Amino acid sequence: HRRKSLLQILHLPFLSQIQRHHRAMVHHRKSMSLQEEFHAYRSRMNARILGSDSKVFKRLWSLDTLTYQDEGVLDKKTKELMGLCVSLAMRCDSCVKYHIEEALKAGANEAEIVETFEIATVIGGSIVIPELRRAFDYLDELLSTDSADS
Repeated sequence: HRRKSLLQILHLPFLSQIQRHHRAMVHHRKSMSLQEEFHAYRSRMNARILGSDSKVFKRLWSLDTLTYQDEGVLDKKTKELMGLCVSLAMRCDSCVKYHIEEALKAGANEAEIVETFEIATVIGGSIVIPELRRAFDYLDELLSTDSADS
């Protein structure tokens, strides 16, 4: 015979609802690509943050946008690779994903991105390796999606 879970024994329907919701979210995440999941979360949270009507957040978003424009001595690709390097060394997962995408859009190729990964790993040390794994995973997904579209 089958054992009852603690939730069934205690008759806590709200906890089983949470458990069902969690299973649904895990299933939903498995059906989304890394890129889709990243963009959905980023869009939702950016809307939430900017919706708070904070002047500080709005000014920071504006400064960030202006920093990476293709104006000035450094071109956009170089700026994105620099942003990627710092983001990886600082272990900011969502920043790494963002800068990988932007670097590819700005014309960076796989070799340039991998070399940027190397520099970031040397700067950050071995503690960067778990983030490096995720960065390669994300890069591989973007490159495979890109080659499938071609």
